[in-house]
Amino acid sequence: MLRKFMIFSAFLIPLAAQAAVREAIVEVPAADVWSEPPKHPEKMSGDQRETQLLYGERVRIVETRGNVVRIEALEQPEYSHDKKWEGYPGWVEAIALKPAPDIKQAPSIVLSTWTSTMQPETMPDFYLPFGSFIRPGGKARDLYVIATPQGDRCLAMGSTRALPKEVKSIYREGLLQTARRFLGVPYLWGGLTAGPSPDQPVISKTIKFGVDCSGFVHVLFRAYGLTVPRDAHEQWMKAAPIKRNDLLPADLIFSAKADKPKKITHVAFYAGDNQIIEAPQTGLNVRQISFQEKYGVDLNQAETGERVGDRVIYFGRFIND
Repeated sequence: MLRKFMIFSAFLIPLAAQAAVREAIVEVPAADVWSEPPKHPEKMSGDQRETQLLYGERVRIVETRGNVVRIEALEQPEYSHDKKWEGYPGWVEAIALKPAPDIKQAPSIVLSTWTSTMQPETMPDFYLPFGSFIRPGGKARDLYVIATPQGDRCLAMGSTRALPKEVKSIYREGLLQTARRFLGVPYLWGGLTAGPSPDQPVISKTIKFGVDCSGFVHVLFRAYGLTVPRDAHEQWMKAAPIKRNDLLPADLIFSAKADKPKKITHVAFYAGDNQIIEAPQTGLNVRQISFQEKYGVDLNQAETGERVGDRVIYFGRFIND
């Protein structure tokens, strides 16, 4: 059934062998993006992980050094590195990428935490994480045909959503229901993946899975068609500021250290009823807790821009009702 859909074979030449390629897409389930070239990924420290790339993301190639490339992650806006808006910069192993195919249709996005491709049945499972972009090369009944390093595979259309050209509204409770599917996912500095992967080949045996606070926010909005910055400070820069009395479920609560009140270091979803959903810190998992448990005071005692304990709190919004 798949033979007539084998249209990606020309693109499976390793990217490192195609020096002229300036734009590429991710062809592995997930890949780490590092602050410096990863000569020995197993020796890289967690704080050197800038972000992660998910299957189907577009990147721009900036520089090639042997088997690693410096990229901009075009789906992940960022400002702080070069004091300008650009795709998130960093280094990734070239084997994770392939030249971008010329596909015109808008992508769909994977909505299951980890979604298995299927057919042919004799092939090993290949799972895609939540937030992956699907740019199919064909359709067969209710299946998309996509290219993977293991050859063309099929993915159930029902596990994806077509992304609109323009986001007119986001269902707040739907976004929070999706967020709750991440409860228990480990915190990972720079992480963008929905927890431990099923047993499958990935780019590196050293890759870890999980989300950090801003990666959690970024990938949730991505699933609803809205591109927000990758990091918490830039999310605060772009969010519409609101007062506590205007706070609605699926709005955001930002915080900064009191001695650096304009440097945002944390972000969480407001879940309603004085609850927040957050990826808190290393060693903890995504959780839902009360604002008071988190900050030591009742939410009704907080106001945007004011100090709460050793933090300064801000409220922001991306959803236009």
